[in-house]
Amino acid sequence: MTQASSSIAADRLSDQLWARALSKITRGPAEDAGRATMGDQISTFVPQVATSLLMSSNPAFSRVLYAAGYASSKRNAYFIMRRLGMPSDFFWKFDIWDDERAFTTLKKVMDRIFKSLMKKTAQGDLDLISVDVVNGRFVVEFKGCAECSGVGADRSICFFHAGMFAGVLGAMLDRDLDAWESECGGSGHGACRFVIGNPTDREIAAPLDDQLGSFTIEVDPVGMVGGSLERLRGDDNSGVVDVGYYQLLLASSVLSNLEIGGDACFETGARVGAEIIPLIREQYEGTPEQVIESLYSDLRYMTVDVIPEGDGFTVVIGEAPEIASPLNQAAFVPFIAGELDSLLEGLSGNAVRFASSERDGESLRLVFVPEV
Repeated sequence: MTQASSSIAADRLSDQLWARALSKITRGPAEDAGRATMGDQISTFVPQVATSLLMSSNPAFSRVLYAAGYASSKRNAYFIMRRLGMPSDFFWKFDIWDDERAFTTLKKVMDRIFKSLMKKTAQGDLDLISVDVVNGRFVVEFKGCAECSGVGADRSICFFHAGMFAGVLGAMLDRDLDAWESECGGSGHGACRFVIGNPTDREIAAPLDDQLGSFTIEVDPVGMVGGSLERLRGDDNSGVVDVGYYQLLLASSVLSNLEIGGDACFETGARVGAEIIPLIREQYEGTPEQVIESLYSDLRYMTVDVIPEGDGFTVVIGEAPEIASPLNQAAFVPFIAGELDSLLEGLSGNAVRFASSERDGESLRLVFVPEV
């Protein structure tokens, strides 16, 4: 697949996923996520660790996330507003309104559409905080942000949602906007805050460029998966997000930038698997096969059937977001394969390597052979 064709495919998939999210706030039937056993929700750990580790290994991925969130949300916000009957010129007098009227009108529309959409997909609680018509600046707050909740970062990391909120407001007001994150829940604040405005505004452009610049981010997969399991077992809804959100991240960022996928995704998955082995040994009992199957079930990630074959293994997985409808993309197999490679080797004591994958109906069959 060429870069151009992968970008087109990514746009089509992200549009499908936005349409599925929209169905959750309209009266029409919600589109099936293709996960009869796992359901519509997945542990926040799954998308968080994938994006965090990809950023830690390649800081340029922050820009990819921001651009992906912006492009997909702006394109689909137009569609959503039309679908819900909003005239395209609804805000045509926005620039001559006073701050109070602009705030009241914009908040009403955001609450009706995008606040509801964020809540229904368990991404967080969105709220408009302030509007400055003269300077063209907006502040939004996002509580319980699925992108950073429980991550424990030392800096702002919610690039996908920053781009998303800039795209949504830009579509509503029919202009180009940018956003930077002034406060991040992942770095200890009570909520995430985003300042949105004109891309040429130095109060927007300078901090955004600084945040998207080269940086280091420390990621703790052990703490992330441990915290996620604790929240899930306590029926804490902050521990889950709609599976469509994770699929949207993959479709709009990784699929359209395959050069950062492949080896990087495999290495990311392998690192996660290796680092969480001591934790899951403490939390689970049984054979390596039973432990792995239980882990993925508890994370609401996918169904797993681990079949020992000599010193190797065949693993049959189903309902993984990477292969569930509508994503169904072989491009995302490396992350799963890398993680399983480390888990199988670490828990069984057998040196193995990932050898191949093939579709088996609605499932995916991965083969791990002894390392020679």
